[in-house]
Amino acid sequence: MFEKYTGLMEGQEVFRASPRDLRRFLKRMGVNVDVKELENVERVIIELTDGGRYVIDSPQVTVMKIEGQEMTYVMGSLEYEPPAEEKLEEFSEEDISLVMQQTGASREEAIEALKEAGGDLAQAIIILQSKRS
Repeated sequence: MFEKYTGLMEGQEVFRASPRDLRRFLKRMGVNVDVKELENVERVIIELTDGGRYVIDSPQVTVMKIEGQEMTYVMGSLEYEPPAEEKLEEFSEEDISLVMQQTGASREEAIEALKEAGGDLAQAIIILQSKRS
C-alpha cells in the first residue's frame, strides 16, 4: 500500500501513498476523511513577507477533509525566488524644486506627481494644479 524510501536526512524513513491508498488507510483507522485531487493546477505560489516567494510548477495538489478540518497537500519541485528589487525612480532636485515652485506642493506631493506623470515635468504640474482646483 505505502511505498517506503529513505528521506533527505540519514536514517529518516518516508512513506508515500496515493490519495486512494491514504483514504483506505484512514478509513480502516476509523477516521472520516474526504480526499480530492485538484486537476489542471499549473502553479502554486507561496509569497513571503520579505517579498520573496516559493514557486511550485506543475504541482500535484490534494485537499483532504478530516473530521471537519481541511488540509491541502502540495507536491512538486520547490523553487525560491528572491525579492525583486524595486525600481527606484529618481528625479533631479531641479525637477522636484520646479514642480514645487510652480504648484506650491510639498516635496512628497511633487515626487508623487512626477511618478504619476512618468517624469514629465509639465504633466506633473498639470496633475498637481488639477488636484488643487
